[in-house]
Amino acid sequence: DLTTIETVAGCLQQAKAHVKQRRLKAALLLCTRATEIEPTNVNAQEQKGSIISLSKGYDSAKSSYEKAAELGSKAP
Repeated sequence: DLTTIETVAGCLQQAKAHVKQRRLKAALLLCTRATEIEPTNVNAQEQKGSIISLSKGYDSAKSSYEKAAELGSKAP
């Protein structure tokens, strides 16, 4: 249940495990949850883009990568 995962790190760690098992839909849900918890997290946006790219959703992946780049450029 995604609502029980309350940290970005927890979501991303589980997402990586799902990617290794080629369960991309589950991984994408976890990355989406991570971006809901912390919308400005660059790592979450990048990982989400990578998973979407693996799923052949290139336009959506581009959007996630662009968001990550925008957030990264705002980092102190």
